[in-house]
Amino acid sequence: MKKYKKSVLEEYPELVKEWDYERNNGLTPADVTPGMHIKIAWICSKNPDHKWFANLSNRARKNNSRGCPYCSNEILSAENCLANVNPKLAREFSIDFNDGLTAADVQAGSGKEVYWKCSICNYIYKASVTERNKGHKKCPRCSSIAYNYPELMKDWDKEKNSGIDPYILNKGSHKIVYWKCHKCGYEWQSMAYERTIGHKECIGCKSLANTFPIIAQDWDYELNGNLTPMDVTPYSNKKVYWRCSKNPTHKERKSVNDRCNYGCSLCSRGRNTSISEVMIYLAFKEVFGDVHNRFKIQNDKKLECDILIPQIALAIEYDGYRYHKNKKEQDEEKNRRLAHQKINNKEITFIRIREEGLPKLKSYGSFHITIKRHLTKLNEFYKNLINLIELIYHGNNEMKSRTELLRKVEIDNMRYKALIYLSNIDEKSSLQSVNPELAKEWHPTKNDGLLPIHVKPFSNEVVWWCCNKCGYEWRESVSKRNAGSGCPRENGRGSAFVVTEENSLYTNYPALAEEWNVKANNGKTPSEVYYKSTLEYYWTCRRNPDYLCKMSVRKKARKLNRCLNCDQYSHF
Repeated sequence: MKKYKKSVLEEYPELVKEWDYERNNGLTPADVTPGMHIKIAWICSKNPDHKWFANLSNRARKNNSRGCPYCSNEILSAENCLANVNPKLAREFSIDFNDGLTAADVQAGSGKEVYWKCSICNYIYKASVTERNKGHKKCPRCSSIAYNYPELMKDWDKEKNSGIDPYILNKGSHKIVYWKCHKCGYEWQSMAYERTIGHKECIGCKSLANTFPIIAQDWDYELNGNLTPMDVTPYSNKKVYWRCSKNPTHKERKSVNDRCNYGCSLCSRGRNTSISEVMIYLAFKEVFGDVHNRFKIQNDKKLECDILIPQIALAIEYDGYRYHKNKKEQDEEKNRRLAHQKINNKEITFIRIREEGLPKLKSYGSFHITIKRHLTKLNEFYKNLINLIELIYHGNNEMKSRTELLRKVEIDNMRYKALIYLSNIDEKSSLQSVNPELAKEWHPTKNDGLLPIHVKPFSNEVVWWCCNKCGYEWRESVSKRNAGSGCPRENGRGSAFVVTEENSLYTNYPALAEEWNVKANNGKTPSEVYYKSTLEYYWTCRRNPDYLCKMSVRKKARKLNRCLNCDQYSHF
């Protein structure tokens, strides 16, 4: 018996909705079975203007999800053509270069590659329609490193980059290119984006060789191989080999940063005195007068203590972490040897001040007190030290009056005096010699006698400065200023910032000032805004005055007059 086959009407009611009765010449869903290989006319159930032919057996497959080819953008229509979907992008469709093909002749999702003419720079280039419509592809010239960062072209090595067009190379490219600094002549390689998005500057200009030529003289070229002072910055923690230019027998391996800050370790051996130690020494000297620094005990000339106050037979040792971290045995031996030592027929009382992180020692009768590392303010610790001394000398009336005087000493005011006391800097490596222009802004009266000749350019010491342009006074570390930090008033930092004609948006970016929307910015004008401001303001699009975009001045300057709305909707 022949098996009965169901008709399309019975098995696929959803296809019946799209059956075009008019164009199928009287053929109905009841007359055909799903497996028939015949072409059928169909009409979209959502849009009656969408009509097409398709094989019945293909549409009747259970795993076939294909519906109207117009709705799914498989067939070009008035609705899915580029001209209708993205009219702004369609303006860049080059009819001349596409042999008469128009934006109405291609789907917005087409993978076909066509020619485009940039509405900003008029550059002609090729890209698929779908890439441009989705915003994945923009004008190569407008996105290029040369167009967006013209200042970098001064460093572009034309000879070594032959074959690479910087006006086509994308600003975010990972391609490795060659650079040659127009200032110092240093040559190096880097990915393109590292100099654009990463804002990576010339290593040579900030290298040890250019910033600290005196320190660079100690570079051991033999042991450092191909690495030179041009390849490292003064802030680098990379350990390299040094040979002292003053004494060639002094050789050591040390980080560049440490060498810049501390110089030759062998030359400075025996001068390992911390600033905190000297501040304590100066505070006691102000009260007792007769106070010794680095005193050798007479009964044992090889035994030295950092601070000695003969009147009360008090010895103080300051143990810095950097110098004492591996000297536990030597420090314990010193405790043992100082026990029962006398001066002026009085047994010496010994106090050890040890920085945090150092191991505990056998005391042998000495008193130990801990201090935090890298302290710039000693006031709180100093109070604890005086309390300990008061406890040790409890009942001593003379010492009671002395401790009262010690409490009145403002130890933090001793810092600059301590720096001067410690100053053993080679004049050639001082701030005065290395950066004489910056030294001119050293405050003449507020640094308690501390001068640029007393500090190195990499010192973290916070001192007073006076701007030689506007007279503004402020405190900042020597290292930050030497690294390029300028006057807060001149550079737009802090409450002291004042917008002047020289640092205004109007003066520095007149082209951007034309896009400024005074009304949207509450009446504020380009003359009242700092040209590197990170605050966001409203801008008017040059191409379409109805568009407003909100962007910081700094970001807008980097975008080179680009409108955020155009970027977002027109995919420029």
